[in-house]
Amino acid sequence: MSTDAESLVALEKLLQEFYAPSTDNIRKKQIEEILTRFSEQQFAWKHCLYFLANTNNEYALMFCLNVVENVVKHQWMGVKSDDRLLIRTTIYHLLHVGHATVSGFVRNKMAKAIVLIARLDWPHAFPDFFSNILSLCQQRETVILGLVLLQLTSEELASPREGELSTGRRNELFQLLLHQVPGILTLLTNLLETSLERHRASATATPPPSPSHQRSSSEKLLAITSIKQRLRQEHRSSSSSILSSPIRYHRFDPHLYHICSLTLGCIMHLFSWIPLSASITPSIIQVIFRFAEFGCEPHTDENQRHLGESAMNCVNELLTKNCVPPEFEEFLLLMFNQTLHLLQCLTKDCDGKTSTELHLHDTYLDKFTEFLLLFIRLHLRRFEANPQFPTMNFLALVFRYTFAQPTNEGFFNCLGVWSEFLDYLDVKLGERSTDRNAYLNRYEEVLLSLASDILKKLQFRFNQSQLDLLDDDMLDDDFKTEWQYFLTECLETVAKVTQLYPVQMFNLLYEPFQEYMTVYFDLERYITDVQPKRQLNVTAENDCRRLHCAMRDLSSFLQAYGRLSNHFVGENFQQTIQAGCMLVERLIQIAVYGTKMKLYEIGSTIKNVLEGDFIEVHAQSMAAVKAYSCWLNQYCQHSQSDEEQRLRCERMIAGLLDTIIPLMLEESVPEKILISAAHLLLSLCTTVRPAYLYHNPLVQKLYQDGLKIGSCPPEVELLTCRSLSHYLLLPWLGVQETKQDWETRSKSLSMFLTRLLGGMKTVCELSGQQSNQASLENAKWCINHSLSIMSDIVESLAVDGVSRSKQICHAALQEYIHLSLCLVPAFVQDYETTHHFLGFFLALFKTLRVQMGPEFVEKVIQTFLNLFTRDLILDSLHQDSAYGHQLIDRFLKLLLVIVQEPGSSFRKFLPSILDLCLTQIYPVLSIRDSPDVKPSLFEVLYQCLQLNWRLFFPNSVLEAVNNAAAAEKVENREQFMQVMQAFGQSFLQTDLTLFRLNLERLESLNVKHNLYQRPIFRSLMLNQFISVLLQTLLQRSHNLLQDEISHAIYNMASVDFGSFYQVFIPEFLGVMKGIDDHQKAALMQLFHSETDLPSFVQNLHSFVNDLRFFHLCSTSLPEGSIRL
Repeated sequence: MSTDAESLVALEKLLQEFYAPSTDNIRKKQIEEILTRFSEQQFAWKHCLYFLANTNNEYALMFCLNVVENVVKHQWMGVKSDDRLLIRTTIYHLLHVGHATVSGFVRNKMAKAIVLIARLDWPHAFPDFFSNILSLCQQRETVILGLVLLQLTSEELASPREGELSTGRRNELFQLLLHQVPGILTLLTNLLETSLERHRASATATPPPSPSHQRSSSEKLLAITSIKQRLRQEHRSSSSSILSSPIRYHRFDPHLYHICSLTLGCIMHLFSWIPLSASITPSIIQVIFRFAEFGCEPHTDENQRHLGESAMNCVNELLTKNCVPPEFEEFLLLMFNQTLHLLQCLTKDCDGKTSTELHLHDTYLDKFTEFLLLFIRLHLRRFEANPQFPTMNFLALVFRYTFAQPTNEGFFNCLGVWSEFLDYLDVKLGERSTDRNAYLNRYEEVLLSLASDILKKLQFRFNQSQLDLLDDDMLDDDFKTEWQYFLTECLETVAKVTQLYPVQMFNLLYEPFQEYMTVYFDLERYITDVQPKRQLNVTAENDCRRLHCAMRDLSSFLQAYGRLSNHFVGENFQQTIQAGCMLVERLIQIAVYGTKMKLYEIGSTIKNVLEGDFIEVHAQSMAAVKAYSCWLNQYCQHSQSDEEQRLRCERMIAGLLDTIIPLMLEESVPEKILISAAHLLLSLCTTVRPAYLYHNPLVQKLYQDGLKIGSCPPEVELLTCRSLSHYLLLPWLGVQETKQDWETRSKSLSMFLTRLLGGMKTVCELSGQQSNQASLENAKWCINHSLSIMSDIVESLAVDGVSRSKQICHAALQEYIHLSLCLVPAFVQDYETTHHFLGFFLALFKTLRVQMGPEFVEKVIQTFLNLFTRDLILDSLHQDSAYGHQLIDRFLKLLLVIVQEPGSSFRKFLPSILDLCLTQIYPVLSIRDSPDVKPSLFEVLYQCLQLNWRLFFPNSVLEAVNNAAAAEKVENREQFMQVMQAFGQSFLQTDLTLFRLNLERLESLNVKHNLYQRPIFRSLMLNQFISVLLQTLLQRSHNLLQDEISHAIYNMASVDFGSFYQVFIPEFLGVMKGIDDHQKAALMQLFHSETDLPSFVQNLHSFVNDLRFFHLCSTSLPEGSIRL
């Protein structure tokens, strides 16, 4: 047998080899197995104590400490008291002796081992644990070690991870620590103050270094001069800095820095769990803010910046506490005034200059912005009316801080702060009825100033150098470019200000918009007809740059006006009708001009740049008009009673048609313009829907030339077909039913669809004549294309369509519906085409099932039920292509429509649908992940129960209450059991979304149909479901759903609390492996028989935590150990 010394040498060699770059994975696996076998020995920790005392190898030290830590965490209850004392004293001695010489991570690992021991033994078997820490913190040589131990104590004892301690021990430790908090905070405050004094003494003895560079600035353009002057005057009232310049600039001594950094880290963690009480004194807040000021200077070194960030972390940790005792509010006011001073320090050089930016680290600015957000969201309501808090001065400083941000991300975060403040104002205004205007007037200047500067910041004329850096090509996860995101964020804030001050904001927008529009209209003077294409005679570089900026800004202002369209509709329509008319006419004028001039075709010296600008303006002009489609709807109906207004409205509509339709009928129009035009046409034909649109020559031409749109982008094609068909299908607004001319419109729709879909009929006839696979393949594209168009027309009719509209639509499509059903069997093996067929019939079932009639619907259902065999389902799920899973998903959605149909003619399919789902689809899906298909299957099963409860329980609730035998009666018992088993099996899987949905479905069935009370569920399934949910909580596999699971268990247990506590819990613990009878008895004793929801859930969590802890302890003990 080798000695410990020999074993240590061998261990060091193995670890050196394991971490050597030349060691391959096979050898690493072998070494890992050797080390694991060693560490699993019952007394491996004894060898490790020797190794720790006799090695300097860091790999060996960390390995041995891991072995000891594992013993402490998992086997401590089975270790003899003498051995516990040996482990504790050995580790503590090694830590105390070597903390200054070993690596930081080794020191921290030793310290964690001591704290984990204390977590189990303090104060009973380790009474001097805390006094030792406090003693270490008060000695210069050991203060760092003491602080490390103190923070680990806060982390491991105040908030241990679930299952690592029993609930009783967790509560005991929390109270023990809470008792120590005043002394800890006093100690930490003294450490910070002492360190600051030492730093001050060092700084005054050494001249400060001069700043490394001078910051340059340029004069900022002012839109609201009086407002900015007032802001500057408010700002200049700031007091002097807490820290003098020599102290702020002087480098921190490394030892002092380390002490301060660890101290602030301790304070931050303490603030995360201690309550707001007298323990948090003004002195500790004051010293924290002194350190926070280190982050306000651009010339401080990295250590000082880090201290500033750590201090702000402490402040923000306090601010997250929304529940503030009344006696603590005055203390919070003091803290916020300290922060106001910090804000003054941050913005002291921001004196209205556009080039003035905060040359500070992003992390510190993020922390400070987080503070502002927390303050406004959680605490502004407490101090807004307090005369001791200068709210206006605070907002003035936040304004400066916002526009001094050095990055766009920082600017967006500040906009989030303003958005929170604007939401706060909106809520406060809703609470006021008498002094609403006075309250608005109080904030008018600062908010208009904010909006004014945001508008400047998004204009290329003022901010081109920064805006050109924003990417406008790459799309993010929200399908926006960096520039689009920037513009959207700015406009959202502008829109919120406009909600409060509409007149002032539209005045702010008008002047620059008018200027850019004039530039756009003047372009016609600079265009000459030169072969092969027209040319723009703007050649000077500066003129081209200004034109580029003007076009980009015009596009932005068009989007701004589009975003503000809600101010002209609804209850605001009458009072803004004249302004609305002028604005919409101006927008239409811009759109008409774009179509007329075709600027995207014009050549120029910087064509690539200006062409994109012209396309963007043209597209945005139509998008802006589209935003006012609801206003146009109101205006069309309003104008019917006034001839002058009616003519004015017709001119607007004619202008829109002159804008849109020529683009649809021409070739080589940029896709972006076409898409915008198609969306505007859709709004015109569906939202506005004036009757005279039908007789417009351009509209008639578009109906006649409908086949030409086949060369358009797919999105444009679908939108155009939907627009033209829906204009004929939906009732014309403002027209009496007798004058709707349904017969003529029905004929026109049939003719339009014949031209549009005739190709499908033709290729099907040719395919039928040839009747081979090649002909079917040739027909596939045309069939898929036609099915997509028909599906879109029918789907969109589901929202707006009236009965007459649906009748006309069905009559026009009837031939193609029957043709499609005949084609389905021929294409059933082609999953892409079958996917389109299912999509079409799904749309039909949702929208036109009444018009199709029960006989034809039954024929469709039977056709698909016959086609979807088990082999087809298996094969489609095995397919790698997306269409395989989508095929089953759409089929299930089709079945769902049938299940949800209340008519008796559809109810006869329920047994067949349930049989298909339970015997053919579910067995295939249950052994696969299929996260995209399973939700649809369970929705079908759920709706079968929810909407057709009588299929399983034919007696009503009243009958069941009056007659016990009636309550027991169950029909289709086997299928009901299978559905419940499927739900139960889903709770054993890892799919979090499916688990949540199915739990909600079970709860819904219980609320509506008393599922848990049903005798069949109570006797056969209730305990199984509770057991599965409890096991889920124990395994922590679905921790995000802990509250939902707990509530479901409560609802199930509430069926019979007596049975739950006296029968189920003993049985559940009886089969639980890994815990002994004493532990089971303790768990049952601690699980109090509570019947109200909050107490039940709290006790349930304690029960689960203790069960997990006992299981962990028992399974980790060496064989033969005494279990306590």
